[in-house]
Amino acid sequence: MKKLLLFLGALAAYGQTVTISDTLPNAVGGGQWTGRITVVLNSPGRASYGAVALSGWQYTLCVGVTGSDCSATTAAGVITVPLYATSTLTPTGLSYLARYQPSKGSPRTETWVVEPSDTTLAGIITDTVSSPTTTYQPSQILSGGASSGQCLVYDGSTWSPGSCSSGGGSGTVTSVSVATANGVSGSVANATTTPAITLTLGAITPASVAAVGNVTGANLSGTNTGDQTTITGNAGTATALAANGANCSAGSFPLGVDAAGAAETCTALPVTIAGTANQITASAATGAITLSIPTNPTLPGTTSGTFSGALTGNASTASALAANPADCTSGQYASAIAANGDLTCAAVAYSQVTGTPSLATVATSGSVSDLGSGTLAAARGGAGTVSGILKANGSGVVSAATSGTDYVVPAGNVATATALAANPANCSGSLPRGVDASGAAEGCADVDLTSEVTGVLPDANIASGITRTIASGSKALDTDAIASGACDTLATTSATGVASTDVVTFSANADITAVTGYAPVTTGGLAVYAWPTSNTINWKICNPTASSVTPGAVTLNWRVVR
Repeated sequence: MKKLLLFLGALAAYGQTVTISDTLPNAVGGGQWTGRITVVLNSPGRASYGAVALSGWQYTLCVGVTGSDCSATTAAGVITVPLYATSTLTPTGLSYLARYQPSKGSPRTETWVVEPSDTTLAGIITDTVSSPTTTYQPSQILSGGASSGQCLVYDGSTWSPGSCSSGGGSGTVTSVSVATANGVSGSVANATTTPAITLTLGAITPASVAAVGNVTGANLSGTNTGDQTTITGNAGTATALAANGANCSAGSFPLGVDAAGAAETCTALPVTIAGTANQITASAATGAITLSIPTNPTLPGTTSGTFSGALTGNASTASALAANPADCTSGQYASAIAANGDLTCAAVAYSQVTGTPSLATVATSGSVSDLGSGTLAAARGGAGTVSGILKANGSGVVSAATSGTDYVVPAGNVATATALAANPANCSGSLPRGVDASGAAEGCADVDLTSEVTGVLPDANIASGITRTIASGSKALDTDAIASGACDTLATTSATGVASTDVVTFSANADITAVTGYAPVTTGGLAVYAWPTSNTINWKICNPTASSVTPGAVTLNWRVVR
C-alpha cells in the first residue's frame, strides 16, 4: 500500500495522469453504487512511460467503503481515478482492465483505453482491445553461444549464430528492367527468367560526349569536347560565323544579312543635308552632321506641345493670368493694375469722389456714424455739447432739460436698487417660505424631512452611532462541482456605494440544512466567503472536505450597513 501511494505521488509530481471523474448509480434498487474498482494495466511485462517503469501497475478505488487495500476512497457513487493516457505508454496497444466488485450483487469487468482528453467513464470504455506491440533492444538479446563477429543466420527453420557471409551474399534475380536516361532507352525480354536487353539511342542529352571519329546526327545536344572540325549540319546556336561575311561598299548601308552573314541590299547614303533658315540648322552638308534648332526659331503654323525654358513676347490671347494676384486689404481700393496682375492699393480720399455730404442730409436721412468725425449740433437732432437729460421743442431744436421744470426727480420704489432701506426681520429656528415687500422673512416654518427633502443625506451630516443601509440584495450561489481542497470561480454582485472598509452580512432565504454541500454531515460541508470592494460584493464557495462536492441550489440575502 505504501509503495502504491509513493507511485501515485510520483505521478502527481510529473503531472502525467488523466483524471477520470464520474458518478455511478446502482443498476438495481436505486441509490448510489458502493464497492471496489480494481484497475490493472494489460501489458506484456515491460510497460513504461518514458523512464518510469509501470510493470505490475494496479489501482484500487474504494467507493463508499474503506479498507487497507484502498489506493483512494470516495463517497458513494463518486468515481475519481488517476490514469496514464494509454497512447503515451510503451509498448503501444496497451489498455486497462477494470474489475467492479459491488458491496451487493455480482462482479463485472470493463476494458478501458484512455486518451489525454478523456474525463468521464463513457469516453474510455471500449469493446475492442488492441494487441500490445513489443520492441526489444539489442541489449535484451542473449548471446546464444555466438562468438565475436558472427551474425544471426536463418537456415530455413531456425535462427542461430553463424558467419555473416554465409547465406547473405547469394540469391536469385527475380526481375530486370532498363531506366531511360540522357536519350538512351531500352527494353527487356524475359525479364524474370533469361533477360535480353535491347538499347536504343534517342535524343542524346548527356553532360558531355567524348567521341573518337565522326559523330553525325540532327538531334545531338550538350557540349562537344572532341574534334569539332568534322561536325556537319546546322547548330541550334553558335557563338560566331564560320567566316567573316562581305560588307557594303563605302557610302552605303545594308538592309540585312544573308544566311552566311554577308551584307545584302546595300543602300547609298544621302549625299548632302541642308537645313531651313530660323527652323533647323545643319552643322555640315556631308560627313558627321548635327541637326539643331536655332536660338530664336520661327515656327510655321500652329505649334502644340510643351515648351521648357523661358518664352518671351506676348501671347495673342490668354484665358487667365499665370497666378492669382493679391487683393487690396479692407478699406482700400485698386488704383492701378500691373501687367502681371499686381494691384496698386490706397484708401479713397474725399477728393477722389464727387459730392459732399451735409449735416442736414445726415440729420434727416442718415446718422452720426455717416460722418467720419465731428459733432452733430443739437439743432440738427444731435446732442451737440449738451450733457444730462435733453428736451426738444417740436421744431427740431434740442436743449438741456431743467430739473423741477422739465422733469421731476422720482420718489418711492425704483426699478432696481443696490440695497434695501433697512435690514428686514429673519426667521427664528425655522426656514422662511418667502419675503414681504420690505424684504422681511415671512411664512417661517419647519421643514418636513419625509415629504420636503429628496436625495441621500451625506455621511458628514449623520450623527455618530446612527447606521444606515448602503446596499442590499440577493445572490444565487453556483451549483458547479467543486474539487476537494479547492474553491469555485470568483463571482461578483454590483453594490453601488459600497467601500472595501464596509462589512457584508448574509443569510439563506430558506432552510438549507437538507441541501447538498450545506447539510450538517460528519464529512463536512462547503464554506461561503463574502467580502466588499469598491461598489462590488465578491463571493467564493470553497470545499474543505476530502471529496468533490456538487452543491445544491441556495440563495442568500445580503446587506451592507454603515
